[in-house]
Amino acid sequence: MANITRTLHTSFTKSIGNRKTISKVLSIPFNRLASTDISTTELPEQEVLNEKQLTAAALEAKRNKSRLKPRHYKILHGQMQVDPQNPEFPYEETVKFRRKLIAQHGLATGINLGIAWSTKEELQEKTEYEKVAHPFTLQQIVEQKKKLREEEMKKIEARQKDIELKMGKLALWMKELKDRQEKKEAVARAAQEKKDILIEEVRQHFGYVVSMKDPKFQEMLEQREKEAKKAEKEMKKKVRTEKATSKAIAQAEAVSTGNEIKME
Repeated sequence: MANITRTLHTSFTKSIGNRKTISKVLSIPFNRLASTDISTTELPEQEVLNEKQLTAAALEAKRNKSRLKPRHYKILHGQMQVDPQNPEFPYEETVKFRRKLIAQHGLATGINLGIAWSTKEELQEKTEYEKVAHPFTLQQIVEQKKKLREEEMKKIEARQKDIELKMGKLALWMKELKDRQEKKEAVARAAQEKKDILIEEVRQHFGYVVSMKDPKFQEMLEQREKEAKKAEKEMKKKVRTEKATSKAIAQAEAVSTGNEIKME
């Protein structure tokens, strides 16, 4: 009914001053205009579908508050962003792009699925690439990994044995380290004691309290240290001489004893 009224209004607007048109429009039976049997179901189905589609599109446009472009809005909602049958840009006609569409939307694209298969040239190129990038077979790779694993295990075992051996010697090493430290401390104590004795001797030589920084004190201390070192050297020399003499006497006694035994 609303559509008929709109048609009549349009006819009146276009035909102002034309009595024939007005009379023609008014010649429509009033009972036909007022009939309650006229409904949208009597209109062509295509017009009803177009109205529904327009209404749905208008609602969808009102819902879109993102202000994205239609292409980007479809991508966001997982829809196909292009029409494969009517491409807008050259890249949409490429095989790579169409394969991507098939992978995302499948049969809905309407594209021949045969383009998803690699061509002979592509297969040959992939084969050559695989030969260069992965020259070994799966069995060879497994064997190589196995050998590397065995070598790694051998290294770990050898390292573990070395650690256990060293842990066994740890107590001995600790004792040796302790002995060396004690020996160094003993040597240092002996040297300090000798120096203290020399300092005391120098003080007694002067007979009064003298500062250790006094040049006379330092000079006397150096002199006493030289004398002490000289006496120590002579003592060591004497000890070596005595040892050599004792050794020579022992060898002579051994020789004389041997001669006596031979003579008997």
